[in-house]
Amino acid sequence: DVYQVHGFEFSRISQKNQYAGAPMPISVRAVDTGGRTVTGFSGEVRLQEITSFGLGRISPDRVTLSAGEWSGSVTMYRADETSINRGNVNIYAVLESDPSKNGTSDPFTVHPGPFSRVQIVVPGQSPWPGSVTGVAGSPATQSVGQSFAVQAYSTDQYWNPLPSADVVRITSNDSGANTPLSGALNNGYRQFSVSLGTVGTQTLT
Repeated sequence: DVYQVHGFEFSRISQKNQYAGAPMPISVRAVDTGGRTVTGFSGEVRLQEITSFGLGRISPDRVTLSAGEWSGSVTMYRADETSINRGNVNIYAVLESDPSKNGTSDPFTVHPGPFSRVQIVVPGQSPWPGSVTGVAGSPATQSVGQSFAVQAYSTDQYWNPLPSADVVRITSNDSGANTPLSGALNNGYRQFSVSLGTVGTQTLT
């Protein structure tokens, strides 16, 4: 019975060090005001990854409780190492039809995965670690022959930034561009100054 549900309670998270993209076992139950499982509740609950940077990404982001309980594995994609000892990531459960019915897990840390790829961010975009595309926004229009800043980051598979001193090389399909450009990353980051020479849609790699 949804009317008996006061909120949601997660199982204790004993392993405080988790990794982006790695499944993590968890259980959640609907509870009444006394903390007892509401066995009469069966229904869908929304899950969210909450980090010190804001909302992350979790899969699955919806689970269906049966007789007041659900157990399984969830995967977080947004790394957050801002508090290694305590952890700054929580899983949040909420009943979408009544957001006052919610619950938050113990805090834990999500570490990035291994270095997997280089991310290019151009004007009009901003990095969005843990998201599907890795960026928010769309590339802004540039003028032929005018230089613009291009950011390069070393990241894991899920666009979480990582320290690196590797040399990166930027190329373009535009034969009139000032590419290729190369340079070493400094703590996983480098800015390049790029100019394009041909009108139309161009790409950087």
